[in-house]
Formats: sequence, C-alpha cells, structure tokens
Amino acid sequence: MILIADSSALIALAIIDKLEILQKLFGKVYVPRAVYDEISKENKTEAKKLTKFCKNKVLDIETKINFNISLGKGESEAVIPNFALEDASDVLVLGSRGVEGKRRRSRRVRRGFTSMPMLPMTDTDDVSANANFGIILYQEQNADFLLCDDKKAKKFAQSFGINVIGSLGVLIKAKKAGLIDAIAPLIDILKESRIYIDENTCNLVLKMAGEISN
Repeated sequence: MILIADSSALIALAIIDKLEILQKLFGKVYVPRAVYDEISKENKTEAKKLTKFCKNKVLDIETKINFNISLGKGESEAVIPNFALEDASDVLVLGSRGVEGKRRRSRRVRRGFTSMPMLPMTDTDDVSANANFGIILYQEQNADFLLCDDKKAKKFAQSFGINVIGSLGVLIKAKKAGLIDAIAPLIDILKESRIYIDENTCNLVLKMAGEISN
C-alpha cells in the first residue's frame, strides 16, 4: 500500500514516538515537499524527529497546481486555531462519496480500513493549505490513503474521492496488529501537548481499541 502523509498527523505521531508504525502498517510512506519544508523548520514541534523520519520519503509533485481550488492559508488560519469537536461522529471517516468513492470504499472494507478516527489539530497554522499538496501527490502516486488529522482538509480530500485516515485510526490499526500495547497512555501524552482531543473522541477511540467497555 501507499500512504501520503500530511503534517497534522505526522506531528501527532512524532509527539508520541510512533512514526515508525506507518511503514509497518502501510508499506510505502511519502511526504509532499511542501509539507516536509513546513514540519522540518527548526521552530516547529518535533522537527528533528520528523526530519529524520522523512529521509528518502519526500516527493515533489509534478502536477501544475490551480490554486483556485485550494483551501488557502487565510481560510485555514481562521478555522484551525479555534476548532473543537462538537460531536464524536465528526471523527469517523466514512469513506469517499460518489460512484468511484463507493467502489474504492468497498475495496478498503475488505482490507479492514474503515471508520478511522480523525484528530483535530491546533499546533500549526497552515495545515489545510499544505494538505492540498498531499491530495495532489495522492492522485499522482495512485495512493491508498491520505494521513491527515485536520477536519476541514479531510472533508476537502474526501470531495476528491480520497480515502483519509487519522493518527488515532493509525493507532487503532497498530494495536490490532500487535505493534502497540495500549492507546490510552498515548492519548494522555497528546493531551499534555498542544493538541486538543475531545473527551467523546477519546472514549470512542478507546472503545474501538477494546480498552474500555461500551
């Protein structure tokens, strides 16, 4: 499989030292150069870890970009810093829309990747703008998943028939694959960082991971 990674989820996985599980779960992991340039800045959270992880994974996009369809930096800045989940259902990735999306979603269900939680980010101002490069690279590489935690970027990607998975969804898959023992301690670490996770989201994830009862 091929996974294209956006900055939001990479930062979350770096904070909990679980970047390495991406290759174990998905095989090939690629990062758009624009995303890498952003997360590797010295003043960015977990820059050293991310720079090391992204070695030999950075790709340039070849498609000419029409920025008229992009989310735009100003738009993302207005949304992300004040974002909070109102409903736990917002964290579920239900698959792509449209005929092509339905076909691709059914294929993903057979592989066991469905209804993966998304994690809202508050750590970086330009996440949604950089997600556009992830979408383009996803299409160029004919990828299987886009790794992204930003809610607005997720919806934008799904409008293009893209399958999105969040960092918490990755942790659920990692536990089921025996790569991690528990998710709860990792969520605690994220809570102590600048990343906000709604309590309903936490409970949903822990239920899906079998760490709390229904």
